Amino acid sequence: MNKFMIIALVGLACLALSEASKCSPVMCKMFCRNGFQRDANGCEVCKCNQCPQQQCRMFCKNGFKKDVNGCEICKCNECAMQRCRMRCEYGFKKDEEGCEICECNECPQRQCRMRCPNGFEQDKNGCQICQCKEVAPMMDEKCPERQCRMFCKNGFQKNANGCEICKCNECPQRQCRMRCPNGFEQDKNGCQICQCKEVAPMMDEKCPERQCRMFCKNGFQKNANGCEICKCNECPQQQCRMFCKNGFQKNANGCEICKCNECPQRQCRMRCPNGFEQDKNGCEICQCKEVAPMF
Repeated sequence: MNKFMIIALVGLACLALSEASKCSPVMCKMFCRNGFQRDANGCEVCKCNQCPQQQCRMFCKNGFKKDVNGCEICKCNECAMQRCRMRCEYGFKKDEEGCEICECNECPQRQCRMRCPNGFEQDKNGCQICQCKEVAPMMDEKCPERQCRMFCKNGFQKNANGCEICKCNECPQRQCRMRCPNGFEQDKNGCQICQCKEVAPMMDEKCPERQCRMFCKNGFQKNANGCEICKCNECPQQQCRMFCKNGFQKNANGCEICKCNECPQRQCRMRCPNGFEQDKNGCEICQCKEVAPMF
């Protein structure tokens, strides 16, 4: 730190002290865990800060980063704050360093986290959508040319060598790339559709018959052996038939809803006063967030 910066910091500190002396004491008797908010003059007012005061004393040229609650944390922004006053429906474009610039995105950001080796399909506006681009299979040079001139709405069947034969496919090809452990459901024509097949749980023959005659709107709870007991489920049974790798999201009542968790559940049982660190996908990991030491 050079001499001029030290002088500037000392001057700002003196100015802040002189301004603070003009402020009248706060007259309200409320307790604010994160301190009081300040007005335009820098004086405390009877409103609580939603965010805790920063404990770090580092200088960030482009300001501090914020957590999921919008509170500043002890990490510097790598990008400068935007000075443009335009509103962009789909957010701003980014430069080669990943910083936002004053140009609007023409397409909305993709909300899916699927991996597509051949890239994503595009809609009529040229914007990427959550559908993988399929590469047309290269015709094997060993396959003879088809001798029939028939038209097949769903394409031709193939033999064991992968060559087309003069028989029509009865079902259209599935366009979805989801993984279904129990296979796919079928429509009324016997054709597979983009919906996972659910296997009904087999009732354990060892389960005794329930002795209670109570009515449970959401069904009965089960014990460790999978047998129904005389306690009602507080949550309704899910009616969705989707497969979620990381389980389902829960509503305010703690009941599962038909939305997939984007992050896996943390398996650690550690307590972190400052919260958990996050990985590159924004998911919490088993590592406590550290607060930068005060100098």
